[in-house]
Amino acid sequence: MRRHVFWIVIVALAAHGWGLRNGFVYDDRRFIVENDALESARLHDLLLDPSTQTADGDRDVYRPLRAFGHAFDRRTWGLEPFGFHLHSLVAHVLVALLALWALTRLLPETGPGPPLWGALALACHPLGVEAAIQPRRQRRRNSRIRHPVRAGPH
Repeated sequence: MRRHVFWIVIVALAAHGWGLRNGFVYDDRRFIVENDALESARLHDLLLDPSTQTADGDRDVYRPLRAFGHAFDRRTWGLEPFGFHLHSLVAHVLVALLALWALTRLLPETGPGPPLWGALALACHPLGVEAAIQPRRQRRRNSRIRHPVRAGPH
């Protein structure tokens, strides 16, 4: 089992470790950089008040655990992107390890192979990365412009 944990950590670091060098991107400005409520809001507000979620007070975005995590990171690291990315990477590794544990319990008769492969797939997959989805959406929009006959849903 220790060998499985080792490989999950290595694969996750190989796949996502380079992100530690990156700055803030995409909607990080809205949710982190420009959102001063992260520094001043109480825990109760972060969890229950949707206006603390974004800089623009958009009440359609309500993810209290994300806001709590961003508040923790901003109060710990300031506006240093490394700390936010490190927190995300550690959480990602822990979720992959949790998947290994759950798959091992759910599939005991399969042996260690399938649970390990499932956890490894999760460890290297950009599951929570919205930027990975964006190019596909953009291609879809562009194809509708070039081919108006196919303008319906794909």
